[in-house]
Amino acid sequence: EETHGGGGGGSGGSGDGGRREPNPKQPLGKRQVGAATLAWLHTAAGGLAGEYLSLVERLRAEGGSLEVEALHAAAAPTFAPRAVVLRCDEILAALGRPPEVPEGRAAEVRTHVPTVWSAFACAVRARLLERGGGHAAGGERGGGEGGGGEGEGCGERRDARPADVFSLGCLLHAALCGSHPYPGGPIEIELNIARGCRPPLCLPRECASRVAARGRVGEFHALLQSVLEPLPASRCAAADVLRHPFFWSGSSRLRLLLEVSDAVEVLASA
Repeated sequence: EETHGGGGGGSGGSGDGGRREPNPKQPLGKRQVGAATLAWLHTAAGGLAGEYLSLVERLRAEGGSLEVEALHAAAAPTFAPRAVVLRCDEILAALGRPPEVPEGRAAEVRTHVPTVWSAFACAVRARLLERGGGHAAGGERGGGEGGGGEGEGCGERRDARPADVFSLGCLLHAALCGSHPYPGGPIEIELNIARGCRPPLCLPRECASRVAARGRVGEFHALLQSVLEPLPASRCAAADVLRHPFFWSGSSRLRLLLEVSDAVEVLASA
């Protein structure tokens, strides 16, 4: 479906100052619906996150020591994206629309699935951080699920540099392997990250063959492990990522081998 106002112009019939139509696949941000509207949505999402985690705890109590994947699968029917939107809409209706939230934007955000789902995932992560004392894979002050983060919808905090490195690792894995390093759906990914779980890092066959063609499977694994380390303080710095052998050219690798060979000869002759 085409959006109005293409490169920066306004839509002829739009009464909203030329604002482009929202992308149905991307969460809405402050520039589109305003900070007050998102804050209103996140209040409802916080209550919904509490309901979700209560269900997970009840399932865990009933099912014993279930794995995260099993808990998520059991809760999924109740908290599928459309069900989340409907329940969030009920909570928003009960809260009532604040006067600072325009009616049009309120209606727009209540039915926009990516925006509601992003707010819900962000609220679940925030609840998990509170329960875990504020420690998560994303860093000291922010998340970073997955290579994209939750953007403007997750509040005013700024991610620390270790969170940026973690996000870079997710992007590298997605670029070369075509998937997120943590398996499962968005909420399952959030749960694993917030709990400090290590990603499995099992390279798909297509990815392994591409990396193996360059003779760098071990280096790729080492790079991912260093940037996806659950403890933020243990991750390598961005400068170290740029200097990592995985990105070396063939001439740089050959030069290192020659230097090591020369050093071994010097030691042997001493």
